Amino acid sequence: REKENLELYTATMAGVAQKLNLRFVDLLAPTAKLFAEEPGLQLTINGLHLNERGDRAVAKILDRELFGAANPADLGSAQFEKLRAAKVRIGTMDLKIAATVLVHHALLLSANSRHFQRVPGLRVENWLD
Repeated sequence: REKENLELYTATMAGVAQKLNLRFVDLLAPTAKLFAEEPGLQLTINGLHLNERGDRAVAKILDRELFGAANPADLGSAQFEKLRAAKVRIGTMDLKIAATVLVHHALLLSANSRHFQRVPGLRVENWLD
């Protein structure tokens, strides 16, 4: 049942993004493949929330789908280091996501908008509210 709900949610978000002429990246299919290749907790801390390895895997998927190559806001980049120097209190991979969105002057869609609102200049929306 949960898989069906996630598939429906993904399809709905893709449709909304298309109507608004926004780029959409399906993370469900590629992460399901990763989990199938490596069953267990190798990518999560509890079967749901990603660990550092899982964050890196998702970041690589996002880089490939959005940029087709290496991310200009990767760890150590000027934008990433600017946010790190500002002591924005979010995780490293979330800081990378924020830096990426800022570099591309994009909008971040996240159910965790309060978390990402800590990042100066980041446009973030939660379409689930």
